[in-house]
Amino acid sequence: MKKMMLAAFLAVLILCVAAFAAGQSSEGQSSGTGHPSDTGQLNGAGASGQNAWIEQFNDVCSATTASMALSKGQLKSRISRTDALKLRLDGLEESAKKVYSRRLRMCHDMYDFSLKAKEKADTKK
Repeated sequence: MKKMMLAAFLAVLILCVAAFAAGQSSEGQSSGTGHPSDTGQLNGAGASGQNAWIEQFNDVCSATTASMALSKGQLKSRISRTDALKLRLDGLEESAKKVYSRRLRMCHDMYDFSLKAKEKADTKK
C-alpha cells in the first residue's frame, strides 16, 4: 500500500513539474499579433488583469515539488487558493482556459494528496 501511494505521489509530482516547466518555457512567447489570446490575457482585463491571475497561478503552484515539506495548514491554504483561482480562469480564451485549468487541477491534486498522506501518517502515530 505504501509503495502504491509513493508511486502515485511520484507520478503526480512528475506531471506537475513537467506541466510547470512547459508553462514557464512557453509563457513569454506569443505570435506578436497583439491579440489578448496571444498572451493569455483575461477577456477585457488588459495587462494588469493578466499579470494578477498569472502571478497568483505561479505563486499557488510554485510549491508542488516541495508539497510534502509544507505544513497541513499551508497545504489547506494552497488548496483553497487553487479553488478560488478556478473562477478567474473562466474569463480566459478557450484553449488557454483548458491548459491552465488542467495545470491548476494537477497542483490542487498534488496538494490534496500530500495533505491526505500527512493526515494518514498522523493517525498512525
